[in-house]
Amino acid sequence: MTTQTNEASAPSITAEERDILKSKLIIAAAISVPNIIVMNPTLIPSLSDRFPAGTYGEGLAWSIMALISVPVFLWAGSHMLLSMKRMDMSLEALFGLGLTGAFFYSLAIAIMPGFDTLVPNATPLWDYIDVVVTLALIVKLMMNPAEPSSAE
Repeated sequence: MTTQTNEASAPSITAEERDILKSKLIIAAAISVPNIIVMNPTLIPSLSDRFPAGTYGEGLAWSIMALISVPVFLWAGSHMLLSMKRMDMSLEALFGLGLTGAFFYSLAIAIMPGFDTLVPNATPLWDYIDVVVTLALIVKLMMNPAEPSSAE
């Protein structure tokens, strides 16, 4: 008689994949912190004077943050985008779908500031995209613990 085990765990990742995820996490976190500060200039009083709402400085900051956020979204978040492309029924695919929508919305707001007529002072979501990718990488690393190395 054979027994079947119902393990609801994600496929384990290799040490090499884990190292790649760690490097993606470090880069995503390093980009997320300045992005949060620039996208929320009220956190530091001197920044709110440099990037007042509705000025060229704010638009320039949005454009720079867009360029910086693209590697986080496309490279660090590639596992979510691939999961969405494969149409996996997983949380990664759901994150990928939500982040893709937020990315294109933010791109439209940055290119055409009057795009969202319902919210006249809409701001791009670059900081949220970076933070969600970073948190998703942390969760993926925590859900796939390192396998103990066997001594030969």
